[in-house]
Amino acid sequence: MQLLVLVPAGKEAGEIRRVSLLAGELQELSGIREVFSPLPSSLSDLSETEIRAYLSHTPPDTGIPLFADKCEYASYQVLRLFLDGSRPLKQTIGEITAVLDEKAPGFYMSGEPYLEGEMYTSILNILLFLPPVVILLLLGVFRLRIGSARAALVSMVPAVTGATLTFGILTWVRGSISVMSSLIPVFIITLTSADALHVTSHVMNELGKGKSNPEAISRALRTVGILVIMTSLTTAAAFLSLLIIDSPALRELALTAAGGILLAGIITWVILPILLSHQKPLQSKQRGKDFRPVRLSGKMKGTPVLIFSLLLLAFSVPGILRLSADFSPVEMYGERSAVRQSVDAVSDIMGGGFPLTVLVETDDIFSMETIDAVRKLTSSEEYASVSLYSLIASFAEEAGIEGEVLSDPALLSMTVETFREFQPQMIDSFLREDGESGKKYLRVIFNLDSIDTELLYSIATTCEELSEGELILHPADSAFGIMETNRMIIPRQIQAVLLALAAVIIITAFFLRSLKLSLISIVPTALTLAGQCAVMGYAGIEDSIMTSVMSSVTIGVSLGYAIHYVSCYRTLRRTGEAEPARKAMGSIGAPILAHITGLGVGFTLLLLSPLQILTNLSILMWVTMILSSILSLILLPALLKH
Repeated sequence: MQLLVLVPAGKEAGEIRRVSLLAGELQELSGIREVFSPLPSSLSDLSETEIRAYLSHTPPDTGIPLFADKCEYASYQVLRLFLDGSRPLKQTIGEITAVLDEKAPGFYMSGEPYLEGEMYTSILNILLFLPPVVILLLLGVFRLRIGSARAALVSMVPAVTGATLTFGILTWVRGSISVMSSLIPVFIITLTSADALHVTSHVMNELGKGKSNPEAISRALRTVGILVIMTSLTTAAAFLSLLIIDSPALRELALTAAGGILLAGIITWVILPILLSHQKPLQSKQRGKDFRPVRLSGKMKGTPVLIFSLLLLAFSVPGILRLSADFSPVEMYGERSAVRQSVDAVSDIMGGGFPLTVLVETDDIFSMETIDAVRKLTSSEEYASVSLYSLIASFAEEAGIEGEVLSDPALLSMTVETFREFQPQMIDSFLREDGESGKKYLRVIFNLDSIDTELLYSIATTCEELSEGELILHPADSAFGIMETNRMIIPRQIQAVLLALAAVIIITAFFLRSLKLSLISIVPTALTLAGQCAVMGYAGIEDSIMTSVMSSVTIGVSLGYAIHYVSCYRTLRRTGEAEPARKAMGSIGAPILAHITGLGVGFTLLLLSPLQILTNLSILMWVTMILSSILSLILLPALLKH
């Protein structure tokens, strides 16, 4: 793993010596394998003349600039730090940053280790900030809806307990957290709190009618208890469908979130009734009133609603066709974040701020097969690259060595040894040997303007094509893994969504005893998914493993609303109610809007995060909330009347 650091410093001997001493101090930090600097720290006592002579053997066109002069206000010296991966990146990056803050204020940093290391601070902020805020907001909204602070607090117990236990077990087993796992508590609270709210609302309604606590709880569980089971199973199935996407992080989230949702459902059935057995009924003046949007939704007629749905679908199609997957680690950070500004500064100053590495494993670095393979790999004009062979070719030209160095293995061997006398550190940075196996490892470094999926795929494909026999080319950075995910995410996500929809249709049809009602329930969910993908396409939000989670969240939220409404409608129709659609809306609509209000405000706070990916999740959550609530409140009644 390679870290690129720009240190404010000119080309004077004193400045070069200062930065080289800094490189030596960084070299002593645990987790750093080597530091490549303009002047090795062991030679820091050279005179200015000697420094100039030393640097003259590092030609400016090697592809590894030691100085960056493109900034009009300052000059920079370039340090390349190669990490050994022996320590958590958070600790290594933290120690590097502490040294640089003290010895080289005004530095800039780039590279995958920097992006990943800084991620942990954002994860901690998510864990400390978002779940408590969402819980408090939901408590406030539930209090307004139910009319009782105690009942609102009790209704949050299943979701909070399920999220806490699940996350605690995960961190205990895994030993660490990631961006994906840090969102698990939020998803569990988001997707399970509505069930407990419905149960509590029904209990409070029955208590208001004069029923005893046991009677009220029994009636509530008979009415909505089966719905809790349905929504828990369908939401868990939606997350489990993500297992079809080949991503270890997403697989962990899918399994953990599904388990947490089922756990919260069990707590809703077992613990919540016990807590509600001591709940006191409200006075009539304290009872929550229906929201005005619920009353307005009951006045919507069938034909305009169907036209609205068709227009939504027509609007969605062009946006869906514009959906793309070219996600890069840099895009996880907002443009105003310190990390993004640092990476952008390196890119502007250096003309490319994304260092990537390919390792070439060979038995003989002087064989024409190895030389030709590396030259083919680095021949593209789409990126700047440097290898041992390009270094030697430049050195030979500067030193006036006659002959085609890269066409004569014997001359190449002699030139490498000559160059080693002047620049041993540089040779060691690009050539390593395994003493036991005798294998040689050449490092090829690429400097990219951006982490482009197709460009990375081109490099990875070339490596595969050139690998033959004992010659193996390994793309060595995690960016290549992200590239593979980008290439397969959209087709795999389509498969996951279709699998999830098929699973929930089967589950709801089994519990509702009606395939027709099951298909009707799924219509708002399908339209919400279409609208969500369209917004991503129009807004230029790249599809990734992070955004793919939102398809499961959408299915869980939207289908949960639909199941509660359809089930209530079916019950009222069986009892002979004259207007079951309107009555069902009066019973279900207010809890739906209360849930949406709390979650919507909570997820809006994600806009304060420095992570752009969380800003995107906030946008997508709002799209999900708005579309699923509107479609559940106006489309389902229209469909059920036909």
